[in-house]
Amino acid sequence: MSDHSLETEAWDQLFSTQCECGSTKVKKQSFCRRCYFSLPRELQQALYRSFSEGYVEAWSEARDYLKEERTARSHR
Repeated sequence: MSDHSLETEAWDQLFSTQCECGSTKVKKQSFCRRCYFSLPRELQQALYRSFSEGYVEAWSEARDYLKEERTARSHR
């Protein structure tokens, strides 16, 4: 995925009211409360970066982490 499309996807998700998991979330928050608090502390903190200082990369890493967690839970 190109950097531009990843930035666009992160921006759209930030202003959405639906989390990646399908739950409702608050606009301008990266994820719903449940997803956010299931992230490691470092990723939680990284989501406070500005777009120019690495937010998109942190958001993408957090999204991948959450997808892996959901997959692992579904196989238990």
